[in-house]
Amino acid sequence: MVPLISLALAVRMEQFVGIDISRDNLDVAVWPESEFQRFANSSDGIEELVAKLLELNPTLVVYEPMGPMGRRVVAAMSAAGIPSAGINPWRIRSFARAMSRRSKTDRLDAITIAEFAGTMRPTATEAPNKQELELHDLVGRRRQMSEMNRDEKIRKAHAGSEEAELSIDLHLEWIGKEIARIDTLIDNAIEQRLDWSQKRALLMTFKGIGPVVSAVLVADLPELGLLGRGQIASLVGLAPMPWESGLAVGRRRIKGGRKRVRNALFICSMSAVARNSKMREYFKRLREKGKPPKVARVAVMRKILIILNSMMRDGQAWDPGR
Repeated sequence: MVPLISLALAVRMEQFVGIDISRDNLDVAVWPESEFQRFANSSDGIEELVAKLLELNPTLVVYEPMGPMGRRVVAAMSAAGIPSAGINPWRIRSFARAMSRRSKTDRLDAITIAEFAGTMRPTATEAPNKQELELHDLVGRRRQMSEMNRDEKIRKAHAGSEEAELSIDLHLEWIGKEIARIDTLIDNAIEQRLDWSQKRALLMTFKGIGPVVSAVLVADLPELGLLGRGQIASLVGLAPMPWESGLAVGRRRIKGGRKRVRNALFICSMSAVARNSKMREYFKRLREKGKPPKVARVAVMRKILIILNSMMRDGQAWDPGR
């Protein structure tokens, strides 16, 4: 039997690192030593940081995913075999509030992230590779272009001159061509990987899912089919959260999760209710029970997600009779 003192020493030897990523700097804190150091967010700075981390041999390095600003350092840590995890900034901010920290500086943010790592001990995650990052960016860019297309159409409806309308029409024409070009790039990227193409083909057997929604699910929800129904719903942000206190029972609400996936599932739910008899009947039953339209819509989105998760897990196409 291991003595309690030895166990305590082993726990104290564990070190957790928090990195606050910004455009120019990488602010690094070590818990529980409260050590702090700043590195440049450049090739040389990242090389110095990785060497420091290898020397330190931390239990886990935690960072807030910051898109392109953090990709190089995350890739470098992954290549060096350093265990790391990207954590939703909302969780870090909630942890800071629980610690009664109202001030915000880069140094304090790094310390908070390190303390979060040591206290909550999240699971290390695998860094996305170049192909995954490229597909993620392409899908995100398509969404941006679609939003731009919508906004320009709204502007055209309120345009006060022919010249303004002509300018908008020219821009809309370019946007349409650019969306078509991005769609081709997305299709090519997915076809280059057998696992992606098979996943997309399986997803599109579900009546209500087309090329756009399936691309979002491939790019932004790689966990589909690998988690339980409750876990996948929580990950996406479609698990209703209870609000109860004493005798008061509030309305359950969804919160957090992956917004891009939720938006895609919302589009899918509209198509599914219109074209998929099983989803249409489910939505109708919910409305007949008195559920508000928004609540019924979210329930349909969650049911679709659970069905898709089951399809991916079993490797089976959509069967309306199941």
